[in-house]
Amino acid sequence: QDQSQTQSQTQDQSQTQTQDQSQTQSQTQTQTQSQTQDQSQTQTQDQSQTQDQSQSQAQPQLEQLETKEQTLKKFEFKFDNNFWTSEMDHELISNIIEIALKLEKNCMDLQACELWTREEDKLICFNSVKVSKYDARARYLVLREFSIVVKQLLPLIDLTQLVDDNCIAHSITQKFYKIRSFVFLDVKRIIFDKLINTCATSDKEISIYAKKGLNARNVTNGSRWEETVFGQIFKTVKDWPITKLRIKKNEKLWKVKFVGLGSTDAGGPYRESITMICDDLQSLGLPLFELCANGDRYIPRTIQNRKTIELFEFVGKLIGSVLCSHHTLSLKFAPIIWRFLSWQSLNRNDLIDIDSEFAKAMQDILTIDQDTSVTAEEFNNSISRNFIITTSDNNREIELIPNGRNIPVTYTNRQEYVRLIEQYRLFEFIPALKAIARGLGMVVPLNLLKLFNWNELEFLICGYQKIDIDILRKHTVYESVQESDQHVQFFWRALESFSQKQLAKFLRFVWGRQTLPVGDWDNLEFKIQNYSNDNIVSINYVLPESHTCFFSLDLPRYTTFEACRE
Repeated sequence: QDQSQTQSQTQDQSQTQTQDQSQTQSQTQTQTQSQTQDQSQTQTQDQSQTQDQSQSQAQPQLEQLETKEQTLKKFEFKFDNNFWTSEMDHELISNIIEIALKLEKNCMDLQACELWTREEDKLICFNSVKVSKYDARARYLVLREFSIVVKQLLPLIDLTQLVDDNCIAHSITQKFYKIRSFVFLDVKRIIFDKLINTCATSDKEISIYAKKGLNARNVTNGSRWEETVFGQIFKTVKDWPITKLRIKKNEKLWKVKFVGLGSTDAGGPYRESITMICDDLQSLGLPLFELCANGDRYIPRTIQNRKTIELFEFVGKLIGSVLCSHHTLSLKFAPIIWRFLSWQSLNRNDLIDIDSEFAKAMQDILTIDQDTSVTAEEFNNSISRNFIITTSDNNREIELIPNGRNIPVTYTNRQEYVRLIEQYRLFEFIPALKAIARGLGMVVPLNLLKLFNWNELEFLICGYQKIDIDILRKHTVYESVQESDQHVQFFWRALESFSQKQLAKFLRFVWGRQTLPVGDWDNLEFKIQNYSNDNIVSINYVLPESHTCFFSLDLPRYTTFEACRE
């Protein structure tokens, strides 16, 4: 470059004063960039320009490497100062899963440049801490490399070791158990699928009386639970060999015949039967689960007998079959259920998830000493509690200690009271949870569930609850209609205006399930086709038709958006 500049300056000395001024400006630019603008240079200058262009092409790569190196250095500095916490990592991994689902990729296959690409994503918030998207991408790369290392070690880990006081304190199994939440789910799912023995295919048909089942579900005292769809299937399947429940990926557990409805099971009736089972479990028609005090999740009922324990075991078997087949259940169970099944210890956070007001009241009692305005005497006079507790179903009172009914809670013994009452609240569900675990363990080795934390286990069993219209649209095909047709555009506008609850109902109408497939659609496509009789004068009053076996919708040619949405 220096030689070229010298030659250029020699030639420029014989040019006009205007050219001298132009060359002065060119020299200034040469100090910061490659000289590319003088088209009247000699052949030697052209060669120099070619070299400059080659260097210019290489420059972005060098800058990219420097940026990545600087980003990693910045990240390492923050990491050394405990900038990244485990809570931030958990939230980042959840964020990565959502991005991977939207891009329909595995978490391990994402490129850093695919993460947080929106203009507003310059700062990302993890556990109330804001970091730059470059730091977040760098952290993803670190976690991905970590998952690759763990993937190589997983075959050496003995998952049969129990993680309790009898486990070797510094064994590789114990170490993996502590860091399992930082390994991407893709890696663990591959190992899990290799270790479970799935060989069964569906060959048995079950007759279901759907109308009878719906009527029984509405009986709130559960006296007609045997007539629910869950009850009908339980009576048929409970004596099947366990091997019949270990079905292959995407296989059906049974074939369904809806009596009186004329259905042929090519997939739709089976999916509908699974959805109806979930509806039964989350209703008062079955004596198994009820809404928790927070009103958003279901917990096991605390009144149990031999029959309900058997039913809970059957729920566990269904969960095990779902894990084998990669199907999903539309269940909104409280985290305490998934934590127990994934071998995680129960704690006060589980109480907050179930009954936040109760948890807050206990915390206020426990920390009353931090309020200097309240004396011990004032506390004793204001609180009117004894060492008793009412069960979650509000049917019984239990003494926390002998004669607890007559022992008041005081400032002195309040900590013991809170400890006992929280312990009871956490463990009153244990008989039901153990029954579910027994049933699950008959189908899938329970030790394999140590691979997952509770969030991951819930995701594997229940799928991704958010319905993304863009993903559905990406997997849509059109037959006898065009995507650009007005009534098709009305249809997509209508879906975009729906709530998540309405979208779940729509999916159930066209497919028999309330969630979209997770990850691989396995050549599945949603089909929109023309309504069979478009010559009807009052087409705006015609209802669409669906074919759940084939995930298809017959869409009338509505003339207005309002008619289509309605």
